[in-house]
Amino acid sequence: MINNSKKPLVDLKVKTDQIDIKDLYSKLRFITDFSHLKGIQGVSGTLEANFTLKGDLNKIKSNGFLKVNNAKVVANGVNIEKINSVEQRGTT
Repeated sequence: MINNSKKPLVDLKVKTDQIDIKDLYSKLRFITDFSHLKGIQGVSGTLEANFTLKGDLNKIKSNGFLKVNNAKVVANGVNIEKINSVEQRGTT
């Protein structure tokens, strides 16, 4: 839930199995066609998530993880390879 009233707050929960980034990008590609991200020619790798975000504009608490494995982005002739997250579990 995202509330954008006079007192905005976020309460977001995300839990996934391992997702192929290329499959995710193909489903969201229509958004990139209308944004500055339209220069992306290709993506690969995987991601997995299990996290929560709660808070307002002054303080946000998070718990869980977002894991990126061997990702690659090709955009406007630039290759960015070997994108990996470092796993840190806990509360922030």
